[in-house]
Amino acid sequence: MGNRAILLILGILVLLIAVTAIVGAIRHKIRSVGNPLSKLDLAIFDTYMSRIQVWWVLFGLLACAVIAGTVTTVFFFFILSLWAWREYTSTSPTNPADHRTLFFVAFFWAPLQFFLVGINDEWFTGVFGISSYQIFSILVPAYALFLLPAGVAISGTPDLFRERIVNIQTGLLFCVYAMSFAPALLTMHIPNERHEETVTPAVFEGGVEEKVLAPLSQAIEGAIAEQAAPESDAAQEAAGAETAEEPKPETITDVLRRKPLRKQITSERICLLCVFFFIVQMSDVFQHLWSLFFRRGVIAKDINMNKTWGGVLAGAFSTALLTMGLRYFLPLPKWWQPLVLGFAVSLMGFAGSITFSAIKREREQRRAEEKRRKSAKSYFPDERIVLLEGHNSVLDRIDSLCFAAPIYYHLVWIFVNVDFRFF
Repeated sequence: MGNRAILLILGILVLLIAVTAIVGAIRHKIRSVGNPLSKLDLAIFDTYMSRIQVWWVLFGLLACAVIAGTVTTVFFFFILSLWAWREYTSTSPTNPADHRTLFFVAFFWAPLQFFLVGINDEWFTGVFGISSYQIFSILVPAYALFLLPAGVAISGTPDLFRERIVNIQTGLLFCVYAMSFAPALLTMHIPNERHEETVTPAVFEGGVEEKVLAPLSQAIEGAIAEQAAPESDAAQEAAGAETAEEPKPETITDVLRRKPLRKQITSERICLLCVFFFIVQMSDVFQHLWSLFFRRGVIAKDINMNKTWGGVLAGAFSTALLTMGLRYFLPLPKWWQPLVLGFAVSLMGFAGSITFSAIKREREQRRAEEKRRKSAKSYFPDERIVLLEGHNSVLDRIDSLCFAAPIYYHLVWIFVNVDFRFF
């Protein structure tokens, strides 16, 4: 692993330790005072401590996945997105007739999307003649979103048909498609990239194609050779004489070694992914803190009372300055590009946060209405998957990541591949 990636990961780790210690000390001091007026402050710091706990989990899993390699990192995001998608679909109208469509999403569209994201673009281009980005960037919007309504219609149940379609489509778009752009940073084309070998455990060095597929292909070739052995030595010599001059056919192992499926992870790609995680999480903190300072101008009081216009804009500018300070870890050639990147990511993170807050409020209203009517909850199952105690769901913590990942990916690609001569 390159020096920059190691420095960035260690810096984030030290920051997490410091913030955890400071927030824990403040909570302990507030509890020891015993003043009833301090309950509000205690609730605020309890919320921050819950956020910090989630940061530890996400950062720890991300660090382990990055150390393991590209395949493991893509698989980590696949599981995270599938987890969020399952949770999202459980908060909206569904029907037992949709189980076949939901199964198709979970075991076909989502795996295919992340497979195309994690595959080596050079290998894909050499085999199919087009970039893998040209496929995974339109797979869900252009094909999956159009085929899913047909799958729901085939179920033969017209009850809440449009609501069920929107539920499945938006869940796939937000939780799977948008989230897939985060691991796509590991396979992005970066001109003049420093190819630094990563220091990973030996078991992960070869990648899946060398540790699994190559031995498997060798075993299959050996078994076929044993079954097809000539019956006599004379026949074997004759066959050897006939094929001595013929070139040896290329095996699966040779193809995989010449064109590896897995792209080698580098320090620049690790930094891109870690910086993305860091600035999105810090953007949420900045917006919340600045909203406490700018208390007027609540954006949507019936959806989220904690976000104000002044807090969101100040949080966006703070995130832009933070990204500017992290320019050393980003492959951006111009000084103004980190500012634009941080500002845009912060605004898109807010868009994701307010969108999922509205979804949760709508879900709460539906549940309250159903309780008042005392009707059976056949279309509104109360199913939740909780990541950590103190949080309603995993969506509460990755809602900003889902919306910010595509714009972060595209802005970075534009900045590193387009020559801005006049800026």
